[in-house]
Amino acid sequence: MIWAQANLLVWEVGLLNGERIEWERFTSRIWIDGTIWVVVGLLACRYARQLAPKGVLIVSLLCLLQCAALLVTMTNASDALNRQSEFAQAAAMPDTTYRFSKEDNVLLVILDGFQSDVFDYIIREPRHGPVIQGALQGFVYYRGTMGAFPTTYMSVPAIVGEQIYSNQMPQADFMRQTMTEHSIMNAAMAVGYEVDLAAHANVLTFYIDSPHTNIFPIGHDDSNNMRLYRDAARLLDISLFRIAPHFFKRWIYNEQQWRIQSKLVGVGYDQFQYASSIAFIGKMAASLSVDRDQPVFQLIHLQGTHWPMVVDERCGFREPPFGITRESTTNQSRCNLIKLLDLFQSMQTHGIYDDALIIVMADHGAQLPPVRYKPNEADGGFL
Repeated sequence: MIWAQANLLVWEVGLLNGERIEWERFTSRIWIDGTIWVVVGLLACRYARQLAPKGVLIVSLLCLLQCAALLVTMTNASDALNRQSEFAQAAAMPDTTYRFSKEDNVLLVILDGFQSDVFDYIIREPRHGPVIQGALQGFVYYRGTMGAFPTTYMSVPAIVGEQIYSNQMPQADFMRQTMTEHSIMNAAMAVGYEVDLAAHANVLTFYIDSPHTNIFPIGHDDSNNMRLYRDAARLLDISLFRIAPHFFKRWIYNEQQWRIQSKLVGVGYDQFQYASSIAFIGKMAASLSVDRDQPVFQLIHLQGTHWPMVVDERCGFREPPFGITRESTTNQSRCNLIKLLDLFQSMQTHGIYDDALIIVMADHGAQLPPVRYKPNEADGGFL
């Protein structure tokens, strides 16, 4: 039954990225899974004597089937497995990402899930707004913007390649084609720029096929043992989530914290994204140097603004995480933005800020209804 649950009774619950799962929508699945498990259990007890002599044969066939499926999966995922070696090399590379050009610098910062009306509110706050607006003098602010896609995966080709996905081919092929042939990284390298890419490992896979000089996985500053420990706990959680009947999945997911990760590591993987984003920006600001002769294009994709929401209004870490509300989203977005200003201040100190082209943007919103949005009106009543 465990094999059947993992391979045949696979239910779609959405992205396992820290956002809340609406379990109340899936009550029918609990009854379906529960009925199947009870019926199969009763049949197994009823025909135990007849099945026992064939138990070894049945288990052997299931093992062979599982091995065959694993072989097919590994063959199809050969490209992804090869990328892991590049991630390992990138994690051990020197602080190349913190080095800027003496002449021309282009910096593109993507704040994952940073909703436009949340930013608009932050810069108008009496307490923080004037400081943030003062630090962003010289920027052109485009209000009320919308992303091309509600998730990161297909937003990236639209941002860096001006390619909008419209179901014309499999998404993976579309991503690979856009990143290898049509991205801004292609254009930058064609005119002599060195290209640096930095993102969390789960997002860095989106950029790995694009041309680049250096690549840096954010969040790999901890020790190898700790990283392996954390990744092993995450793998166990996801494996349990897959093989468990639906009435146990919510207990394993543990309201965004994951059952094993919260016990063995202390906090879910996705909740490390905020801390690692802040640490990366801080290290980049402190270690910044201007010693490269070639012009430099840097793309930094930060997930500290992405759910789960783990900080309060004073930027203090909170465990378990907050729900996705306008207050929690605003707090976390503000904390990330204020930290990003430290990088801009460091660029000013080193004399490269005024002449650099700096773009700060989001890939999509934060799953919050926009302010003044009226879905029943014809024009939507957007910002």
